[in-house]
Amino acid sequence: MNAPTLLLAALLVSANADAGEVQVAVAANFTAPMQRIATEFEKDSGHKAALMSGATGKFYAQISHGAPFEVFLSADDETPARLETDGLAVAGSRFTYATGRLVLWSPREGYLDDKGEVLKKGDFRHLAIANPRTAPYGAAALQVLGKLGLQPALTPRFVQGENIAQAVGNKFIKLQLELGGKDPTYVCEDADPKAAAESLADGAMYNTGQSCCSVERIYVHEAVHDAFVQHFVATVNGMKRGDPTDAGSYVGAITRTPQLAVLKAQVDDAVAKGATVAIGGQVLPGPGNWFEPTVLTNVNHTMELMREESFGPVIGIQKVSGDEEAVALMNDTRYGLTAGVYTRDEAAARALLSRVNAGSVYWNCCDRVSPRLPWSGCGDSGVGLTLGRQGIQTFTRPKAWHLRQPA
Repeated sequence: MNAPTLLLAALLVSANADAGEVQVAVAANFTAPMQRIATEFEKDSGHKAALMSGATGKFYAQISHGAPFEVFLSADDETPARLETDGLAVAGSRFTYATGRLVLWSPREGYLDDKGEVLKKGDFRHLAIANPRTAPYGAAALQVLGKLGLQPALTPRFVQGENIAQAVGNKFIKLQLELGGKDPTYVCEDADPKAAAESLADGAMYNTGQSCCSVERIYVHEAVHDAFVQHFVATVNGMKRGDPTDAGSYVGAITRTPQLAVLKAQVDDAVAKGATVAIGGQVLPGPGNWFEPTVLTNVNHTMELMREESFGPVIGIQKVSGDEEAVALMNDTRYGLTAGVYTRDEAAARALLSRVNAGSVYWNCCDRVSPRLPWSGCGDSGVGLTLGRQGIQTFTRPKAWHLRQPA
């Protein structure tokens, strides 16, 4: 396998050349050196490089849908080429800024051999790789393991750490990470569709959907689906959009400009796969970053909208046949921050919520946090916990005192 090649491309954006700041998307593996380069660039030119680091694949999706980056430092050579083919990068601007290689590393001195035979022995618990869906080095690692015939045996041992965890893991620093969510709620057959719709519309649109525990996907029993959607759309339609300092405004602007492209990409993907836009769906003119409060129906799990975090005023509503389908869909995610159930039956709610993988669960409510209760997540929603007595204890270390009175 060829060593991964890191390419830089200039992107086609509408920008002011005299603005004094350039927007740079940089692959996560090159963040540290790029920060030093940006510092020197500012010293030499007087201009600032505003950096955003992340996975190459995610940057491709954001740039394709209008994210205003002007320079892209990719972790492979394929993505910049695709952007140029798509007409989104300046033709001929690509060049190789570094050539990388995969390295097998262990903190245990003398554990590894120069041929990687340790991979075949398998006397280890975990093998950390970058996310192969979005990071070229993760994909390259899978290629190597596949060529060695080891991928099937080692796949159960894969762990895909996030950047912060990787940075502090070998320093034995206590860590709490909340890494996102795709928070589901199920509206049962016996629920009041109007009351549930009004509550969940608030849970989805509060703070313009920019809350860690915002409702991000809703499953509604077919018996109450149509009535629920009608009341939900009416509630969202009645929310005033405007200046957040105005007491009458309920939905405001998006905090980060690149997030507009993420939201638009999710809506476009859903519509292309058969979803119906019941309300909204468009980026609005500024000043500021505005996206219409958006409700989509006829959605399913082939759509990014129902699988990846939105973090904005966008929600999908899916009709389900009953409890079993609802629970299966709620758990069909790599996240597990919060989840909720709307039903008149407390025992039924307890039974359903006990089967859902989430750190916090709600019965007939949503999008709330209590300082008395621990706050945590499952899966890619993070590690560790905060709040409550347990959250405080996470960052404390007990000391044992053994005392004896002198004779």
